[in-house]
Amino acid sequence: MRPPDAYDAFSLVYDLGLGKLFFDGVRPLLERLERDDPSAGRRHLDLACGTGLVVRHFRSRGFDSIGLDASLPMLARARARGDSVLAADFRDFALRATFDRITCLYDSLNHVMDEDDLVCVFACVRRVMTTGSLFWFDLNHPASYAAVWGIREPYIAGADGWSLSMDTRYDEARNLALAHVTGYCDMEGARVAIDETHAQRAWTEPDVRRLLTAAGLHLVDIIRFNPFGLDRDPDTAVKLMYVVR
Repeated sequence: MRPPDAYDAFSLVYDLGLGKLFFDGVRPLLERLERDDPSAGRRHLDLACGTGLVVRHFRSRGFDSIGLDASLPMLARARARGDSVLAADFRDFALRATFDRITCLYDSLNHVMDEDDLVCVFACVRRVMTTGSLFWFDLNHPASYAAVWGIREPYIAGADGWSLSMDTRYDEARNLALAHVTGYCDMEGARVAIDETHAQRAWTEPDVRRLLTAAGLHLVDIIRFNPFGLDRDPDTAVKLMYVVR
């Protein structure tokens, strides 16, 4: 047994401070998408599944659901919930099965910084789809980076035994968003510090359309939504859910 490291701590703090907040906001949209276009098949794949909240949701709705993520600490949290998960990079994975519904949420694809890498993700998804499959993924609205990530006050959350602070910045000239995440989590009798920086790229709708086409996928719809219920201009403070065949 190795001692917990910073990413072990962040995987738990993320779940408490961000993951559940986002999932509670996106769940009504997922349920609407399921109602509007119900799936005859019941196989689901969640890319960048993190701690497994989306896998658990689909499993509760009768799907044979599996998650995929590159973070072993995140996957350990998901396995603790009883989820079926795989360790893999979503830019380069191969599965023999096909899936009726594929998801990639929590703006995970905004962490992909290069066009070739995003095409690789889309191509891997294409290989596990059939003509009846749907791929649902969200991206941050490009305008939200200046409006939300540019706010000087950090996002702060915490309770007994853990604390999370996320200080965000956006460099429009470089199309680069940075989130400096700090905090701590009490684990196994020790206080583990968290200090890491995450980078994101603001993907525009024309770029996403072009890269989907390059991977052999077809964009069906784009739905604007705000999982956090913030009272901001809906044109700048939202995420975008892409519906793809």
